[in-house]
Amino acid sequence: MRLPETDGLRPVRELGGGGRTWLVRETRSGELFVLRLCAPEGSPERQASVAAAQAVATGLARLEADGLVAVRGLLGPAGAPLGLVEDHAPGGSLAERLAARGRLGPEEVAAVLRATAAGLARLHELGRSHGRISARRVVFDAEDRARLAGVTGGGRPEEDVRDLAAVAWAALTGRVPAGNGRRVSLALLCPTAPRRLLRCVEAALAADAAERPSAGELVRVLGDESPAGTPDEPAAGEPAGVPRPARGPGGRRVLLLAGAAGLVAGGAALLAWPEQEAAPPPAAVAPAPQDVPSDAPSGAAAGAPAMEKPAAEERAGQPSEEKSAEEKPAAEAAPVREDPERALRELVARRGQALRTGDLRLLEEVYEPGAALEADRRTVARDRGSGDDPFGELVLEVVAVAPLGPAPAGRDVAAGTTAVYRAEVRMQGYRGTPGPGLAVVPAGNGWVQTVDVVLVADGERWRVREVAPAGEGAPSGSLPATDDPRR
Repeated sequence: MRLPETDGLRPVRELGGGGRTWLVRETRSGELFVLRLCAPEGSPERQASVAAAQAVATGLARLEADGLVAVRGLLGPAGAPLGLVEDHAPGGSLAERLAARGRLGPEEVAAVLRATAAGLARLHELGRSHGRISARRVVFDAEDRARLAGVTGGGRPEEDVRDLAAVAWAALTGRVPAGNGRRVSLALLCPTAPRRLLRCVEAALAADAAERPSAGELVRVLGDESPAGTPDEPAAGEPAGVPRPARGPGGRRVLLLAGAAGLVAGGAALLAWPEQEAAPPPAAVAPAPQDVPSDAPSGAAAGAPAMEKPAAEERAGQPSEEKSAEEKPAAEAAPVREDPERALRELVARRGQALRTGDLRLLEEVYEPGAALEADRRTVARDRGSGDDPFGELVLEVVAVAPLGPAPAGRDVAAGTTAVYRAEVRMQGYRGTPGPGLAVVPAGNGWVQTVDVVLVADGERWRVREVAPAGEGAPSGSLPATDDPRR
């Protein structure tokens, strides 16, 4: 590359390939800069390229901001510039680090995301966007602080946020995030990473742009990041990794402190949850209460029968237990005081125990009478009778859960109240073969299946009413398959 001698810059070497980005040296001081060339004369992109460089130089040439590489100005005549000059970051690029190491530790990724989100927030405050964020344009200064380079001014703020999150995902996992909403939860891929970091990345990758946090919100949340490698403690009564989105005007997400754990988008296949065929109406008789087996999972008291009330309590004006369910007015039904998300985790674990042992009584503690219960009964009867039981070593565990509608408020929930959740269920020890579809993905020595579950408050506990595979489809606004944020 030849540069006008009067401009005092000498090419050192090309950066990144493509012939448009060069490391240059100022001849008098010896200081290094980066020159980003406009498209050449006569090319279809020339006019747009020049306009973008002029806009960036006009808006950012005097800006010194954390998280952004400083822009120094245009090279050549202002009306027909050769390119845009910006500071050189001697620490290299994130793309180079990923090429050498494959992935970064959670504490490094959190620092990179926090710093670059701060730079992005400043850009957005000025009414500008970056337009081309990738790992190659995340660079490190002499103090090893991450900064965004190569602002183009194109795109929209919500696209910048998504692209930055894709870079963070790639840095955490060494993988490109799926561009069609079918991603495995980061909590599975990075189980030791701080939850706030994972929630920020997942939320910023939301397919719906209105669901993504702003760059400023990412900075505020990550600024409170727990020490690296230690999961943040959930709020009281909140299971770990549960999203709690809040929305402002227009439905946009405005608060991220409780985060958003991404779930694997679903499909039609079912593994440990069998297809629920239509069944005759069940008898309106609740199953007899059973004792909790000695090998029930921790916290299994959720499915245990209610304790008998002492006589003194009845004399104090409590409803008599001698009344039948049909005779007792609805207003007198005992409220459910158990957290439904915690109950869901325990019910799934108990269901695994029921399938593993063939104990139908445990299934009656998991489900309300209905099609779901009947489907599992048929599953147990079929597989026990076949002589080749695929559930002989099955263990089920909920690894992520998110509400699909308003969660029941308060501790006392009236009988008949429903709550709907999407859950990722890890299945280990299953000796069958998972069916096709996006609801089931490999994980460790088993699979993870994504299901939508309807719980119903029944007496003093929650039970499962319905289970279905999570919905399938590629949401609009997802990353193009050709984009690789690692480059």
